[in-house]
Amino acid sequence: WGTEWQDEPDATQLELARRLTASADGGRPDIDLIIGTHAHVPQAYEKVNGTWVVYGMGDQIAGAMINYEGVQDPRGNQSSMGRFTFAPPARSGERWTVRKAEFVPQWYDTVTGRAVNL
Repeated sequence: WGTEWQDEPDATQLELARRLTASADGGRPDIDLIIGTHAHVPQAYEKVNGTWVVYGMGDQIAGAMINYEGVQDPRGNQSSMGRFTFAPPARSGERWTVRKAEFVPQWYDTVTGRAVNL
């Protein structure tokens, strides 16, 4: 899911998010939340078809990250933690909804070996 070291979601991620969040059974969405990872760097959070999509959280814990140019890339030590608070359906057969969406930006300190909330 996603292109490594790319800060923005790629075309495949955008299309897949659109298709997955549009999927429904009996008028009820099949997907309540999409959380993606792989790119090594944080990517956008957004709502698609009324459903939250986290395209990339970055690496929560990583040592010195070397990019495709063979250079240490500090973006590989940046990440985010998504926090989503769900509310149950108002009526039977309806979907759960995200009542609150938050993100906590983080940085992994390779010297201390700890994730630091920013």
